[in-house]
Amino acid sequence: MSWSGSTTVSSGSEMGDELSDSSMLSLPGDKTSEEIRLEEEGCFRKLQVFRYNLYHKDPKVSEASEGDGVLIALLESEEKLRSNCQEEIALRHQIKEKTSPTSRETTKFEKEMAVLSQNNWEEIRIWWFSHGSILGSSGPLKRAFELWRHTTSWYMHSVLVENCKARGGCCGRDCGCCVDSQRASTSAGALGIGHYTRHCECCSKHRGFEFSGNISKGYNFCFEFNQSKDDGTLKNNVYKRRILLASIWGLSVD
Repeated sequence: MSWSGSTTVSSGSEMGDELSDSSMLSLPGDKTSEEIRLEEEGCFRKLQVFRYNLYHKDPKVSEASEGDGVLIALLESEEKLRSNCQEEIALRHQIKEKTSPTSRETTKFEKEMAVLSQNNWEEIRIWWFSHGSILGSSGPLKRAFELWRHTTSWYMHSVLVENCKARGGCCGRDCGCCVDSQRASTSAGALGIGHYTRHCECCSKHRGFEFSGNISKGYNFCFEFNQSKDDGTLKNNVYKRRILLASIWGLSVD
């Protein structure tokens, strides 16, 4: 095999496979034999639970405050992108409902849309940074996350649907907004698809009032991920850990 110029990958067995210490041919976090077996048997839940336990038993994860922090950061970005997406759709509907919008109304609409587009561009970069941190921090976490998120309707996990209903969202009605493809056509792209946020126009109309004052403060404290602990963990917060388990791992406690 020649190593000059481009790297050549040989087929079949390489001489390196005959090293006396085979462990030198694997990296920390490489797929385990147990994972391979569970994959072959098609045991999704057992596979994800096994990976969850591998991840949390890793001393490097348990000792680092960013263990949960990077997962929380990703979910926070997704919440913001969904919120921006739903606000963008509401603005489109508002300008469309005006048969002859004034130049002032049109200018206001364009400015608000431009701000949302810029916010989404920035938030998508933050999402990708968190995504890269997840992929690089732990092999079991990377494989579990990629397997679950490869399912295009991952956000319709029963726990997340139930959460949408509890928040007063569209999954509690027959409107179908949470699976509406128009959400993917906003500046948030596919990352804007998902469940209820405070800016959902459909939910606002159904509710009959806007969030303000103590109502908004209480709602944020109960439901939004950016109210997590200062050290970046979800200590003793059963509700938020349940959402994280469903969103990242595709799991729920039976």
